[in-house]
Amino acid sequence: MPSKPSSAMAVAAASPAGGGGVARLEALAMDKVAEAADAVAIASSAGEVVRAIHAVAVLLFPVDSATVAGTLDEPIKSQIISVLSLSHDERESWRRAFYHGPAFPTMSKILLGNIALKWLRQIHNTVRKEVYDSFFVRGPPTEVIQALVPALSQNENSKEDHNIFCLNIERLLILCLLENKGVGQIVAEFMFLNKHNDGVLNPDRTTFISRLAQLLASVPDKARMGASSALTASSFFKSVVSQLLVRAEEAAIESSANKEFNEQDALSSVLLFVGEVLSRVSRRGSTGILVAELIPMIRNHLQRCVAPDCKTIIPDMIKHVPQSQFWFNVVEALRDQHSIERLTEEMLRQLASHHLNDEEVYWILWTLFNQSIMHIAVMRAMFIDKFLLWKTFPLCCLRWILHYAVFEFPPNSVAEAQMRRPSNFLVTLQSLVTVWSKKEFVQSYSVEQQAYITAAIGLCLENMSKEELEMNRDVLNCILQGVSC
Repeated sequence: MPSKPSSAMAVAAASPAGGGGVARLEALAMDKVAEAADAVAIASSAGEVVRAIHAVAVLLFPVDSATVAGTLDEPIKSQIISVLSLSHDERESWRRAFYHGPAFPTMSKILLGNIALKWLRQIHNTVRKEVYDSFFVRGPPTEVIQALVPALSQNENSKEDHNIFCLNIERLLILCLLENKGVGQIVAEFMFLNKHNDGVLNPDRTTFISRLAQLLASVPDKARMGASSALTASSFFKSVVSQLLVRAEEAAIESSANKEFNEQDALSSVLLFVGEVLSRVSRRGSTGILVAELIPMIRNHLQRCVAPDCKTIIPDMIKHVPQSQFWFNVVEALRDQHSIERLTEEMLRQLASHHLNDEEVYWILWTLFNQSIMHIAVMRAMFIDKFLLWKTFPLCCLRWILHYAVFEFPPNSVAEAQMRRPSNFLVTLQSLVTVWSKKEFVQSYSVEQQAYITAAIGLCLENMSKEELEMNRDVLNCILQGVSC
């Protein structure tokens, strides 16, 4: 019979004086896993398997040993009850050594392999939740996801074993990432790391975050054809995106409240993770799901920025709200320009279906894009070149694009816009009328595109005075040339 863990030994190992530091405790954790592996390998009953993994579990988190023992027969029942629990601090020491060393990857293979295939169906549901599931549910999601997702690609000896193996992993993924909000916990982990280290992203941390995002986004692809609907792309990504946005907003509040840290540095890992995940969600064809979660959240944020007695928004209102630090940076965090373009186009079309007023949409665009459009040329080109000359949108979207990227003032500020005409306005108008005035315009562009560009020119001219138009002879000449064609 395998030996029971001694409380005295556990306490000694868990304390700095008795264990010789982190490496020593990681070695002891591996010893405990090796004992459990040996016990499971020779087990002749489910009770012996429970006793083996319980001996490891009690070192890591609170376990209701009485409930576990109540489902078992003697002498295992008494052996389970006789195991003494550790203090919170002692468990935390073991937990760090177990999950951040080699012990957890080794233990997860035992739990997902032999135990899942041969014994899990014989273990009482209460015990499974209390002992077996806890290794994953109570573990750090950054480590758990690295154990579960790659395992979905393994092939077992028979089709039946493969289905049992995958079904259990899929169950754990739903439990850990969706029901237990594990994606939000990952964001919280990165905030914790930034607080206890510098916020600078070194190559190792960047690679690690990218790897986690890749694993998370690959779950629907790796799940079996007959897996739970919770793991389909539509359902899974909806939950993932929602968790990311909610927890990232909370992280922005936390970083703003902590005056010891630069807000941008404190959010660096969070923004990288959010950006990596959202880019991958978009590249997997789920941009619509992403945008459907993003729109109500950014609208709620803007409502939060405006006082109840205030009817209009000004930039300072948004800047002074802590959560804005996340929203100002989220688009740029995607880093993949193709994903940004797909997100922006989808967002404009979905906003059109919501029938929002022009001013609200202007501030949505301003909040999401203003930080990047000021210093990233390709971002400005997306709005001014691609969205005006190469793509077509509903008329309301065209108005929004022009007000945000060309007029650079909200719709209710026409007089102010004329007084402070941005230099970009005339350059864009000249570009539009130059294309419109050429003979090839009618031949090379679809009727829909012709109408769209003509409408863009009309909306621009609507915001110019007669004197202003006469001063810009190049624009006027192109218009006259186009009419003559």
